[in-house]
Amino acid sequence: MSRFSTMIGQMKVSEDQRFVLVTKMYANNSDSVLVFDRQSAVIPSDTILKKSSISFLNNNTVFASGPCRAELIELKSKKREIYDSVQRCNVNETLKQYVILGTDKNLKIYNAKGKVLHHEAGTLNYTITQQGQVYILAESGGFHKILKWNGSTMKLLYSTANHIVAMDLLESERFIVVKEKIDPNGKIRVRLLRISDGQLFHNNRISLGDAQNMKLTEAGHSETFLIDISVRNLPEKIGKLEIWYGGDKYLRNKDQGLMEHQYIVWNVKNNQAHSIPPKSMQVYVATDNPRYFWTYNAREDNDYRGFRSLNVYRYDLLENKSELVFENASEMVIGKDSRYTIGFLMYKNQWMVYDHLLEQTKIIDYNGILNYPIFMPDSSLLFTAGDRLINYHLETGVLKTGFKQENSKISFHEYSGKMIHQMESFKITRRTIEMSQPLMLHIRREDHNDSGYYSFYKGKLKKILPYSSNRIKMFSYKGRHDLMYSIEENYNLSPRLYSKSKSSGQKKVLYTTNLHDKEAIDLQQDVISYTNSEGKDLKGVLYYPIKFDRTKKYPLVVQVYSIQHDEFNKYLYPAWGPSGFNIRLLLENGYMVFQPDIISDNRGPGISALDCVHSGLDAIRENENIDFRRMGLTGHSFGGYETNFIATHSERFAAYVSGASLSDIMNTYFSFNELFKIADYSRFETGQFSMGVPFSKDKDLYYKNNPINFIEKVNAPVLLWAGKKDTNIPPTQTMSFYMGLLRNRKKVVALMFIDQEHTFKKSSEDIRDLNTKILEWWDYHLKSRKDIGWIDKEMKRDAE
Repeated sequence: MSRFSTMIGQMKVSEDQRFVLVTKMYANNSDSVLVFDRQSAVIPSDTILKKSSISFLNNNTVFASGPCRAELIELKSKKREIYDSVQRCNVNETLKQYVILGTDKNLKIYNAKGKVLHHEAGTLNYTITQQGQVYILAESGGFHKILKWNGSTMKLLYSTANHIVAMDLLESERFIVVKEKIDPNGKIRVRLLRISDGQLFHNNRISLGDAQNMKLTEAGHSETFLIDISVRNLPEKIGKLEIWYGGDKYLRNKDQGLMEHQYIVWNVKNNQAHSIPPKSMQVYVATDNPRYFWTYNAREDNDYRGFRSLNVYRYDLLENKSELVFENASEMVIGKDSRYTIGFLMYKNQWMVYDHLLEQTKIIDYNGILNYPIFMPDSSLLFTAGDRLINYHLETGVLKTGFKQENSKISFHEYSGKMIHQMESFKITRRTIEMSQPLMLHIRREDHNDSGYYSFYKGKLKKILPYSSNRIKMFSYKGRHDLMYSIEENYNLSPRLYSKSKSSGQKKVLYTTNLHDKEAIDLQQDVISYTNSEGKDLKGVLYYPIKFDRTKKYPLVVQVYSIQHDEFNKYLYPAWGPSGFNIRLLLENGYMVFQPDIISDNRGPGISALDCVHSGLDAIRENENIDFRRMGLTGHSFGGYETNFIATHSERFAAYVSGASLSDIMNTYFSFNELFKIADYSRFETGQFSMGVPFSKDKDLYYKNNPINFIEKVNAPVLLWAGKKDTNIPPTQTMSFYMGLLRNRKKVVALMFIDQEHTFKKSSEDIRDLNTKILEWWDYHLKSRKDIGWIDKEMKRDAE
């Protein structure tokens, strides 16, 4: 297994397209960078080892860095300049320079040829802006100073005899927040340094005490700032006693304590500072208008139903009043000119538009789910919606289909926008696109099992990468160049680096990983389409074993989770699976593997899973190479729950393996999840289990989908496993299923790993042990191998 690289990625291409850099990754490391030169006969032309970060300085030169070490490499001559004792280093992408801060506090700025342009001793910290300026915090002669490097000269911006503890550059790059320690008791004075003229602003009301933190946010491009001074109140400890209250509105924060905020709005022009009246757990977020702020309360409505949704108000600083805008919003998105903000109302499953100018709201009424909105330059919003793009005009409210590709799933490629604010799962994002910038689309055709990449501009599509059954992991596209590069793989194709001419369409393999993997090319699979008993469209992926012989029958391992067919073209390499499952290991050992899709409906997750799995097996029942008397079912986590339920209702399987699984959902429903700090009933009502109703409203639904209620009907041996440090699925759930099987005299073995969690650590001995034991379990029950002592001890117990 150690011979197999898992993937290549982090591709970077020189501006002239001659050199390509990719990082080669293995199970336990990813610090080898391969260099490819289009004009070299050697492939790869060079290898850069133990460097996790690498950037081009020009077409022929790269700067690479890893732990405590960096290199400047001239790619044509392969000449290297090595730097040791590196504390921190960065490439200044804009100016094509690089900065190295040594462990001796000496900072040096270099040009792309490795010439030192500036040396600053006593450097404490530095930051590089998008425009290429470098701001440096240094100390010398008893003074702390802030300097600015513009690419050729260094300028002193500020000097003080006080100790500067932090230098924070604001997003607009107009101001630096300077935090100075002014007395031995730890009091911190906060100043604003305007970069354009070096003017300092200070207000006596703005300072930090012990254990306080401060965040300063600009209100648009005004010179007004929102100051958030916060302190964490740690939970009270009463000896060894914990007290849990039924009216607790901060259950998620029970271990971490509560953040208390003091908000001040500071206008530096007139040096006026206004405190926003304090309210417990109230949070404020700046807008582009210094008069208005978004605000919400971090309390919950005492039901903890899963993902955070908030009642978001617009607070008027002048009137000191708040107006409710978004009710139960889980997300907000802001446009470039900030006239419009939209929010997703979680329980209504709709987007709502707020017009700041008219102070009006409007629901976007669409019969379907709209995802990932982007503000367009023509005062419209663009959404993805399954197989189409939907355009919504903000002023007229008109909805229209901008593009449609039937039987497809359309998504925006690598476009995330800018995060403005986040609190747990709730987020506020600025997401816009310029008029001259095309959007890149990823289109996956469900009826062809392939996908491609296209640019979308002014309502028209342009082909970037045509439809392919390969999984395209990454590509480099520069419109003015003829050549482009891509990294692709498939289930039987190890990751490869390709070059392609856009004019001729010629595609060439530059590099293939795992050349020793001769067996992969002979792997076979079928992607099968079918429906469940409710008529819902499903797919399943059936894999054939290594050295497949069409004259033979093979045992089948069925693995369940939810929708799995969208990973049909992932490269299959052998590895110790963190959940004890690896397709390639099973294929190497003479098994067929089937992964049927599972979707939940109003019958509940267990009954739905049973139906989907049986429907999938029915869809492959004509396959003469499957020995349907020798089938096993396995799943982990949610898939483990599905396995447990199916084991109590199906007679088709000869053995089961269930890992880190729920067995008693009614017990778990009324539990608190220590990993995610949420009430576990949120999983069932609005989360993965998709019950849609609370237990109190439909107890029969919960009863019918609870595996433990039907434990006596299990009719095949079960292997259970769990990590005893699992805080997501308590190992007591595994023990409950074990005890139920024991009480009903069923064949069961439980593997309880003392030092493991929900999934197993890659480098542990336990992961090897788990995978080995699961393979032995399948061999024993599906291949009639009867010389495995730890299994014999259970299976032959009645004969003792």
